Amino acid sequence: MQLVAWVAICLAAAVLLRDRLIALIVVCLVLWAAVPGVASVMVTGVARGNPLAFHFATWLILLTFAVQMVHQFHAMIAQLTRHVFVFLGLTVFLVAAFLTSRSGQSGGGLVLFLSQMVGPILLFWMTVVAIAERPERLALIRNWLLAIAAIQSVLAVIEWSLGGVLLYREYYATNYWFDEVNFPRWMGTLDHPLTLSLLICAVLPLLSGVRSVWLQLGLMLVLLAGLLATQSRTGLAVAVLGVVYVLTTSPMKPMTRFLALSVVIGSGAWVASSQLSAGVAQRLTEDGGSAGAREAALTFFYDNLPNFLFTGGGIGSASGVAERGGLTTSLESSFLIYAVDLGALFTLLYFGTQLALVVRSFGPSTCRGLWLAGLLVVIVPQTFNALNSQTFAGVLVWTIVGLCTAMADRRLDATERSVESRSADRLPNSSRARRDETTPSVRFAVDPRP
Repeated sequence: MQLVAWVAICLAAAVLLRDRLIALIVVCLVLWAAVPGVASVMVTGVARGNPLAFHFATWLILLTFAVQMVHQFHAMIAQLTRHVFVFLGLTVFLVAAFLTSRSGQSGGGLVLFLSQMVGPILLFWMTVVAIAERPERLALIRNWLLAIAAIQSVLAVIEWSLGGVLLYREYYATNYWFDEVNFPRWMGTLDHPLTLSLLICAVLPLLSGVRSVWLQLGLMLVLLAGLLATQSRTGLAVAVLGVVYVLTTSPMKPMTRFLALSVVIGSGAWVASSQLSAGVAQRLTEDGGSAGAREAALTFFYDNLPNFLFTGGGIGSASGVAERGGLTTSLESSFLIYAVDLGALFTLLYFGTQLALVVRSFGPSTCRGLWLAGLLVVIVPQTFNALNSQTFAGVLVWTIVGLCTAMADRRLDATERSVESRSADRLPNSSRARRDETTPSVRFAVDPRP
């Protein structure tokens, strides 16, 4: 009954807001960030193990897409035909993923299929459509992503100061890794500390497009504090790259840039000596076997690649395969996990499509830092099992890839209009020249008298 009520609410929202697609996209992102996947049962009443136990925001994505296909069919199909090879490749991947999900022993395969593959890809499609209608919506989605990251960072720092999560403790406790004493890494209301790290790494380059220097610096410090609360070493290294990019590409006067750099360095020195950085500092000195686990996962995958080249064991099978292979952890990479689950070639098609769309956005941009954000959301998930469970990572990755795609489309359209405009400017001159050549004979051939 709870699920039926939620589906009815989603359908009503999708219909009532059918002319405000951008609002529905933002709501989907906010809902995914506000409630972790393990707590989705609060809304739907569907427990883990059920094929319908996917995140409740996925229902809103699916129903919004269905309504949009009816409401603005031509706009949706226009983007489909414009990126026909992209959607063809993704369709091939989804068909392979669906067929393998049927081999699962529980509903987990279908859950991941819908929440981490179908739902995010449909959100990508709608994002491109929404921005194609009104290009300024790109900046709107960017601002919402920055706001979500800032709020989650503040929550993570508060959790660090209190020594415990603020919300959803009973649901987080169902995760094998959750331990507030022995695993004091914080994530706000997201699904895992590394998911928050991915979000922060992705949005940091987008700060270069924020006009106010002091708002830019304030958000940067908040995001870096949140990153330290996650204790992510990879995130820390990527964040350094993001900070350097922002400080070097933002339009600032020399003195303002010097002051901004001084603030960042001073704040970094203070934080480095505080307890907030103690956790990540300890992880930098004491690896805890993490690097060895990743090396073992790569070795195992390489040795067994022929078994997973064309087909996999089904969605969710990677953990069992890794355990039978003697590994004590997961494969520690979204690519490796998907390759074992679905086959290396289909996995290469999936992540290769993402990378191609991001690379296509390289060049002059109306949204500074977006190309780097896109590159990071494709690369960073390959350093942990970001997309192998119900997390915010799936919609985050495909939303930013959608922004990159829309920006590249806009630049291509502007280039084509510029070429057409230059051609049109030259056309009257040539037409006039031809007219001048033919007009005299016409004038003299016609008797002007009535």
